[in-house]
Parts: sequence; C-alpha cells; structure tokens
Amino acid sequence: MSDQDIGDVEALAVRWAAVIGGAPPSRLSPERIIRSLHYAEQVAADPVLTRLDRDVNRRLRQLAKQSSANQRSTSAALLPGTRLLREWGEQTHEVTVIDQGFVYRGTRYRSLSAIAQAITGARWSGPKFFRVT
Repeated sequence: MSDQDIGDVEALAVRWAAVIGGAPPSRLSPERIIRSLHYAEQVAADPVLTRLDRDVNRRLRQLAKQSSANQRSTSAALLPGTRLLREWGEQTHEVTVIDQGFVYRGTRYRSLSAIAQAITGARWSGPKFFRVT
C-alpha cells in the first residue's frame, strides 16, 4: 500500500476488512491504518511472527489479569492503623488509615484523593499520589 492510498478512505476500509476483519476504528488516522495494515500483512506472511504475535498477546492478557487482581488487593491492604508517607513540597506528609477513611493533620477525610488535593491544590488520584496502586 502506498502513501497515495491515504486519501482513499474507502479503499483503506476494504483492505482493513480483508486483512484484519471488520471496520477500522474511527479514531485511527489514515496513516495509522496503513501502518496497522502493513504490520498485519507482515505477521500473516511470516509463520514465526504469527506465532510470536499470538504468544505475546496471550502473555499480555495474562499480565493484564494479574495487574487488575493486584490493584484490587492493594486497596484492601490499607488496614486501619496503616501509615502512608509522601514527600511533597519539601515536606513529609503523613496519613493514617482509620476504619471510616483517613486522618491527615488531625482532620478526617473520606478519600486519599481529597487529601492529595489538599496537599497539592490540584486533583490527583489519591492512591496514585500516595503510591498504593
């Protein structure tokens, strides 16, 4: 496929259906569609790449499942009494986990995100800010 094919979106869609199947995602630019088609054609033409592609995708799916399982267990690991420390703005900030939320500088908060916002002045994912994800 050549660069002049970029302008022919219908031809790209037909080629995509033949090589990959279905319709190309609408968010992909014609250039990205062409790159994806080139890759898919190379993988299909080489048995070693085909096997590697399957193996890599299988391993990526396994890692994604493990990662999501680990994220769920991390949040549950914040037991009452746990202390979280985070350095920010040349200060060490300490948060204590309690039964119904968190305590930071003597004030009770319902979420780590609210504490992260109090510290930084910006919206943050609290678990990411305190590195517990």
